[in-house]
Amino acid sequence: MSEKTQIIIFLIIILLVVVVAVYYFRESENNQPNGQANKQAAEDQLAESQATGSQPDDNQTLTVSEMNQQKNSAASADNSVVETNSLDIKTLREGTGESAKAGDELGVHYTGTLKDGTKFDSSRDGGVPFNFTLGAGQVIRGWDYGMIGMKVGEIRKLTIPSELGYGSADMGTIPPNSTLIFEVELLKIN
Repeated sequence: MSEKTQIIIFLIIILLVVVVAVYYFRESENNQPNGQANKQAAEDQLAESQATGSQPDDNQTLTVSEMNQQKNSAASADNSVVETNSLDIKTLREGTGESAKAGDELGVHYTGTLKDGTKFDSSRDGGVPFNFTLGAGQVIRGWDYGMIGMKVGEIRKLTIPSELGYGSADMGTIPPNSTLIFEVELLKIN
């Protein structure tokens, strides 16, 4: 085989490797739960459900946006309570500021208790707000779901089942399979 033929074969192999790598990258990006494509699909689905007034079935897996839409449509004038796949959201004080959405950096004060009233953590004790990015998996899923649409100044009580909290993990002061109750105040959105 001539040197020219070897170079052509080598270039064809390199081209095939690049094509396969690009395909793999695009395919894995579309399968990421927090990928931009999925965020856009969830926002499109939310816009469609708001336009039609429809809500997802209880047995359906809900996106953060869908859960927020379901919460907003079920809210009443007096202290709204929503149960979404066993996540309980109760508004204790309405906010007046900007609404939180996935990707926002939030500053909050919170107090976490168990069902029996035992306090396991509180940012108020140290006087320093807790900051995190909403929807980025930096906190338990119950927080990511339960804080979407929350307004600056709002206080919510989130009753979070173990599957949206720490699950069967033993977290020291939080026993395995515990329902968590958080009172959360949204202080700021960056």
